[in-house]
Amino acid sequence: MKLRYLLVSTVIFFLSVLILFPVHLFAQDDSERNDIRLLSLIKHEPFSVSGLIQAYGRYSFEDTNFNGGRTFQAGNARIGISGVLDGQFDYRFQFNFAREPNLLDAYMSYNYSERFRIRMGAQKPQFSAELLPHPGLTDLISRARLVGTMLNPREIGASIFGDLGQVHYYFSLFNGNGVNTNMDNKFFYMGRLAYQAETDGDGFVRIGINGAFGDNDNTTIGSSGIQVAGHRYLYGADIRYEDNSWIFAAELLVGDFDVVNYIGGPEETIVGYYFTGGYKINESTRVVARWDHLSFREIDSGSDQFILGLTHYVTDLVSFRINLLSEFDEAIDNQVGISASMQLHF
Repeated sequence: MKLRYLLVSTVIFFLSVLILFPVHLFAQDDSERNDIRLLSLIKHEPFSVSGLIQAYGRYSFEDTNFNGGRTFQAGNARIGISGVLDGQFDYRFQFNFAREPNLLDAYMSYNYSERFRIRMGAQKPQFSAELLPHPGLTDLISRARLVGTMLNPREIGASIFGDLGQVHYYFSLFNGNGVNTNMDNKFFYMGRLAYQAETDGDGFVRIGINGAFGDNDNTTIGSSGIQVAGHRYLYGADIRYEDNSWIFAAELLVGDFDVVNYIGGPEETIVGYYFTGGYKINESTRVVARWDHLSFREIDSGSDQFILGLTHYVTDLVSFRINLLSEFDEAIDNQVGISASMQLHF
């Protein structure tokens, strides 16, 4: 990695911190009242509208595709409708219009009690701590790489879940090939158990374990490009602590796959993990750092990333983010990039 790129990007990051700190001074009371007016118009129990607009700017200090290259993006343009109905039912459907109409959610749920709920349709798997948060509420602009590499962001099927005191359970039966019809008559099974306890200072600690297995015929998984033909196993664990000042999180996810058309052979094992630490400077601003590892055993390939991120909320609905990324890879030159985003989330 060229030291000057790292130094320049670090200076840009901290200048952004200084610039964004006083942004709240320009947020007028009228805009805050407008936020409240908007929410009062669109948020009702039987019919609620949600939205997410994210505009990205990405820059790689080398002329490569690292960090998406050098480009502006409409990362998300989501609109969703949800509500609670009589008879303990609820519903949700959501589309992303960033590139073309793309179905995200289309499900109905029956909520017998907090202990037992059932959901059917297209939905986000409640699997992996890094996949759980809404994209407008993640610690950094992009999720840890283990999510996109080994998991589809949405699946079609049925799930049961609930809270047994401080223990949350989740089990699901999916087609296993994203938001698509089942073409091989085989299912993908997923499960998660998590324990969460409250701590002093309005904080919490959560520990979770995940497991999934199934068979597939020529199904491409996530962004890895791996084509699964046979068994697929996922297992992992995670922990998160958060209070009014600090954020600490870590997760490990391992995937074993039977694969075809793959230079590494008939099988591949992918290992992903991350460590995250953050500090909440005030109610509107936080700084987060993450070490992100991803490796492929059979082709003996892997890399590590260090990401430093700043998030600042101008209002309850509008926020800015800036992330500095460095990637360390033995096979290629180390790289540095910077990303920024502007977001509206309601």
